Amino acid sequence: FDKPPDRTVSEEIQDYAKSGAVVFLASLAVHLDSSDPKVKQILERLLEVLETPSESVQRKVADAFPPLMKQLATEEEKRALIEGLLGKLSQGESYAVRRGAAFGVAGAVKGIGMGSLKGMGIMDSIKSLIEDKKSAQSREGALMCFELLVERLGRLFEPYVVTILPMLLVSFGDQTESVRLACEGASQKIMKNLSAQGVKLVLPALLEGLRDDQWRTKSGSAKLLGAMSSCAPKQLGSCLPQIVPRLSQALVDTHPKVVDAASLALKSIGDVIKNPEIQALSKYLLGAIAHPTTHTEKCLDILLETTFVNVVDAPSLALIIPIISRGLKERKADMKKKAAKIAGNTCALVADPKDMVPYIPELVSELKKSLIDPNPEVRSVSARALASLLDGAGEDHFEDLIPWLTEKMQGEGSGVERAGAAQGLAECLNALGGDRFVAILPEVYRGCSSPLSRVREGHLQLLKFLPLSVGQKFEPYLSESLTTVLTGLADEEESVRDAALGAGRVFVSAYSHSESALDLILPAIETGTNATEWRIRHCALELLGSMLFRIVGSSGKARVQRATAEEEEAAADEEGISTEAQGEQLTRMLGRERHLDVLAVIYLLRCDGQSQIRNDAVHVWKTVVANTPRTLRATLPRIAKRILQAYSQGTISSLSSSKTSTEGSDDDEDEEDDGEERKMTGARAVADLTRKLGEKFIEGILPILRTVFEATEGEAEQIVRNDKITKAGAALSLAEIFDCAEESTHEGGIVNPKQATLFTSFVEICLSNPNADTQDAGGVAFKAMYRWTGGKEAAAKIVPDLLRDMGRDSASEEEKANALNGLRVALKAQPNILAVALPKLAAPPITPDKAKTLGALASVAGPALPPHLDSIIPRLFDAIEEETNLQEEMSWTKCESFDDVSKFPAFNALRSIIAAAPEDCGAELLSELSDALTELAKTSALKKVDEEKEKAKARRRAVSSIALADFATTFSGYDNFVDAQVLVKTLSAQFSDKYKCARDSAWGALNVVVSTIQKDELMEFVDCCHASIRQCKEQAKRLHKQQVVWSGGESAIADSSSASTSSKYTIIPALALPRALEALSKIYLAGVLHGEEPEHRQRAAEALQLAVSCSTKDGLKSHIVGVAGPLIRVVSDKFPSSVRAALLDCLATLVEKGGIGLKPFVPQLQTTFLKSLNDANRSPRMSGAKGLGLLMAIQVRVDTVAADLAKKLANNEVNDECIEAHFEAARGVARHGGSKITPESAEIALNASTVAAMTSENEEIRFPAARCAAAFASLYYDESGENKESKREEWLKTDVEQFASENITIASREGKSKILSEFARLAPESILSSPKDKATTLNSLAKCASDDLKSVKSNCAKGLGYLGEACVRVESASSETVSKILQVLTKLLRDASGDVRENSSKAIRSMIKCASLKEKIDDVTIHFPIFLADLAEVAVADKHDLAKKSAERAVFRALRLDLGAEVALPYLKQGGTGSAARGKLSDLNLRKLASLPDESEDEFDPIAEEEDLL
Repeated sequence: FDKPPDRTVSEEIQDYAKSGAVVFLASLAVHLDSSDPKVKQILERLLEVLETPSESVQRKVADAFPPLMKQLATEEEKRALIEGLLGKLSQGESYAVRRGAAFGVAGAVKGIGMGSLKGMGIMDSIKSLIEDKKSAQSREGALMCFELLVERLGRLFEPYVVTILPMLLVSFGDQTESVRLACEGASQKIMKNLSAQGVKLVLPALLEGLRDDQWRTKSGSAKLLGAMSSCAPKQLGSCLPQIVPRLSQALVDTHPKVVDAASLALKSIGDVIKNPEIQALSKYLLGAIAHPTTHTEKCLDILLETTFVNVVDAPSLALIIPIISRGLKERKADMKKKAAKIAGNTCALVADPKDMVPYIPELVSELKKSLIDPNPEVRSVSARALASLLDGAGEDHFEDLIPWLTEKMQGEGSGVERAGAAQGLAECLNALGGDRFVAILPEVYRGCSSPLSRVREGHLQLLKFLPLSVGQKFEPYLSESLTTVLTGLADEEESVRDAALGAGRVFVSAYSHSESALDLILPAIETGTNATEWRIRHCALELLGSMLFRIVGSSGKARVQRATAEEEEAAADEEGISTEAQGEQLTRMLGRERHLDVLAVIYLLRCDGQSQIRNDAVHVWKTVVANTPRTLRATLPRIAKRILQAYSQGTISSLSSSKTSTEGSDDDEDEEDDGEERKMTGARAVADLTRKLGEKFIEGILPILRTVFEATEGEAEQIVRNDKITKAGAALSLAEIFDCAEESTHEGGIVNPKQATLFTSFVEICLSNPNADTQDAGGVAFKAMYRWTGGKEAAAKIVPDLLRDMGRDSASEEEKANALNGLRVALKAQPNILAVALPKLAAPPITPDKAKTLGALASVAGPALPPHLDSIIPRLFDAIEEETNLQEEMSWTKCESFDDVSKFPAFNALRSIIAAAPEDCGAELLSELSDALTELAKTSALKKVDEEKEKAKARRRAVSSIALADFATTFSGYDNFVDAQVLVKTLSAQFSDKYKCARDSAWGALNVVVSTIQKDELMEFVDCCHASIRQCKEQAKRLHKQQVVWSGGESAIADSSSASTSSKYTIIPALALPRALEALSKIYLAGVLHGEEPEHRQRAAEALQLAVSCSTKDGLKSHIVGVAGPLIRVVSDKFPSSVRAALLDCLATLVEKGGIGLKPFVPQLQTTFLKSLNDANRSPRMSGAKGLGLLMAIQVRVDTVAADLAKKLANNEVNDECIEAHFEAARGVARHGGSKITPESAEIALNASTVAAMTSENEEIRFPAARCAAAFASLYYDESGENKESKREEWLKTDVEQFASENITIASREGKSKILSEFARLAPESILSSPKDKATTLNSLAKCASDDLKSVKSNCAKGLGYLGEACVRVESASSETVSKILQVLTKLLRDASGDVRENSSKAIRSMIKCASLKEKIDDVTIHFPIFLADLAEVAVADKHDLAKKSAERAVFRALRLDLGAEVALPYLKQGGTGSAARGKLSDLNLRKLASLPDESEDEFDPIAEEEDLL
């Protein structure tokens, strides 16, 4: 060691010598005792040698240090050694010294152990050195120490690598070059010695460093990643998939040094590639990675052109995959295809498939995107690439690929996405091998029928690509798959249809070359050509044409294009471009039978309902048929059979549905539409064949028709099952043959007479068939046969045959029903035959069977029916009379009762006529139906009628009403406004019919008619309905007065008298029914609520009042709420006074008739009536006064109202124009609620009204005040008591009589007379029962007879008449009081005023009538000397018409002239009680008076008198 350098010897030899000496000394020291001083000497010598500027010497020293460390006895010695070396590491003057110190530290640590790094603070010291910013030597030494620690300790140092990485990253950017070089050396050494676990620890930090904001950190990370090229191949292969992409990103960094570092790192990785082909392409690969935008496509081209002989290693993949990924991300379809193709091929070149595993997620992700590319070639290459990856790497690494493809295939994305996913799935299933696609086929078939269109489309796309992927392995499943595809061709979604068509084309192109495959394809295609959906037929034709074109070797593109579809069809008969050789080729390939069947299919498609199908079929026919006439003759039996199948298609479906279910559905409607389309196809074929072949076609189809029509029931079912031909379909084909025969231009026609006779028998067989479809088809054939000139005579024979079958006694019920249905169908097809069948059917008597036949024929007669209405309907009415005569009355007076056809066949025939009549015969039909209603029952009492005939007419009227209801609901031409006007007026006019059956039927029919009227038009019916109800009221009044009770039926008077307790109102019998105003209230309320003009509302309110007044409490019960509520609401609106008055009158009548049913409305009604008392117009005031009085009958707190009115009248708190209404209201309160009024309130009201009646100068106040006073005075008779009697006497004598005597004025005289007259009207019997009141009242009235005012004398006559009538009723007509009254009345008969004479004669007449009703008329005769002569004078010679008329009625009743003029003669003869009148009553006058009617409308009636006063 001390020897000076020898310049003659090279340094290398001298280093070897020193190295040997180091090894020798170290070996010696190991064998010395640790306490030997030479150990330390040797160690010191070795430390000196470490400073030798030779790395080989320093390395040997470092190798010698580990065993020497064990020779150090104490820890302090070891620590001192380490500290010394660390000092030289930072303070060494030369590089050799610092390098040697680093070797020494590494060797010492290896000898002392790993614990010394932390225990002796070595790592902390090195960290402090590397962080020393001032000393580059310290940083360099620290980095060299890291390098040598890694070298010496190997993987034992890996845990500290993560700690020192940040220091290395910083040091890569050190300003001192020596530091940077030291850092590079340390990095390479670290990466070279990393294990797989170490790489995992280091790599995340380095990759994260590439994202750092500091460029030095990114540069250092790139250099460290480049240094990883020093790793073992296995470790390198695992980390390159992460390194290369990050380095590629760093290549575009903004800092050039980062870019340089990344480039160098990639170059370092490229240098370790072992594959010669890739190594030769490394510069292209690196260039593409560095400049992806410009170099990727060129690199892809080079990769595709390169022939690989050697396997591809992991580093090669690291450079190739980023380029592939970049290519897949490009927008250019060409680059995507190249990248996908390389991706698929790469998997076959790798030595170990596991090398591809790290790249699978990235590649699969990009290939998935390419799989849904719009370009089909890109999708195809990507699908194969995916399959290649799956095949190479194994299914374990693609767990979510198949589910993803399946989901995408039926997802909500675009059709392109579903197609790409389906293609990828097909390729992947093939790559998985085995029977994976077989296992999934059931699910595919189910998906093709999914309710979701996207699911159906996706699975059909899969069926399209599976044959292309799996090849011949798919052939066994071809038939079922093709059936599924053909079903998809009819889908409502166009995308699904396109997918199905694409799949069908693939099937044909892939398998049509195989005879075994043809056996599977052809049946399915033929089934498709016969499908109901035209799209299926069209696509099946296209597939069939493609298959035939492939067989004959034609492209099928040679086609003459016509300008229009019409020109295309016109050219259908032109010969095509086929040759005989091509036909022979088809026969050899398909066989003769199948060849002819296919041609028959194509020919029928030439006649399809869709022009597109026809044109394409013509093109196929011309391409494969060389001679059309010869081919048609050869295929005629098959074509004829298919024609019949086309006609039968719709009838088969309806036949099967009728056997399984009776309910219709949308599917049935679709089948009917398709059936019609198929019938059109058959019709075109028949027309075309008859034009081309003429009678040859008839000869060809006739055997098949005979087989079908002459088959038994069992044989027919077998024909339907095997040949799909029905009798209905054959009949429809017959109809087309008849039409073609009519239009044929062939000489002699195409049907000979023998064939015509045979065809007639076929039609009759159909018409008599029990199946409805067959009968309908027979009807169509019958109609066509009738149109055909050569078949009219034959068709005319069918109707008599059917009628004969119906009337044949030996025929069963089923046979008769079949014949009837056949006749009905024939009539529907040809209505003109009704004239043939009607005479026999309508001849009386019309039996139930005839009625059923008439109804069945009428339902289909159509336009042939109107000319026969006048002969059919009357005869049916005659038959209905017989039917109803056998039934209980209440069992047939409603429309529903006639639903029993077996019980009322004639009426149901009438119903059928109504429903079937054409729209334009409404007037004639309505006239015939309502004719019976114009003949009302005669009601004259003088002429006896045939009761049985009247009953029959009543039944006829009832039936007519029900028929009119059917007219409103079933007649197709019914106008719910014009016709309804007639019906409403006609039916409501029957409400007073004498017979209950007629009334009830009219009432029910009116309800039906009103229900057909639109709500906004109901108001238009008010006037016509009101007129009819007025007419009914008058008729009911006449019936009531005649008191006629008809045997065998209830009279109107019976209903009227039982329904009403008062003669005030005339009850219309039909309005006594429950819910009597069901129809009328709807009409009238619509007018009240929605009338366009005030006059309309007024008329509606008046009409409603009339209807309410003519109804009964039971009839109103269910309508009270529905009528009262709207009236109360609308009366508060601002209408003219006439409208308000009408509404208030209606409410008043409703209160009077409804009674307690209006209890809930009492508060609103009272408020309404009270408010109206102060109205500005008189009519609403008076109507409100009347209503308020009537309301008191159901009001509990009457006294409150009475007291309020009395107070206002007594205190003059009422306006002058409203006083009249208030007095009338108070009078009504007293009349209807008097028992609930307190004596105090009554006394106030009596005094106020008496004073007003005796003193007021206003006649409009005086008269109602007098009436009010009389009403309150009559309350004193309600209960006995001296107080009331004294008050009554005081009122009569003092307030009335004495006041009038003391104050002789016009007002007092008229007031007195009116009070006494009204008092006598209200309480005549009570007055007569009190001698004092009787005397006072009679004397006062007698005094009035001497007054010079005619109004006073008229009141006197009325008052005496009321008392006289009561006296006759209570006492007797022979009483003295009657005599005195008659004396005063006789005096008044001689008065100069005609009004006085009229009232006097009326009073006498009422007294006489009362006596006659009590059958005491003879008691009146004793008074003849008093009044008869003067009465006769007025009756014969008075010039006042009303006075004369009243006197005539009085004489008529007094002399009992209703029994004849002779009855009066005994009284008028000399000595008789009436002899004084003989001079006036000559025989002529007697006969004239005897001719008066028994009853008169002007009878003197106190209740009517009260209404007149109001």
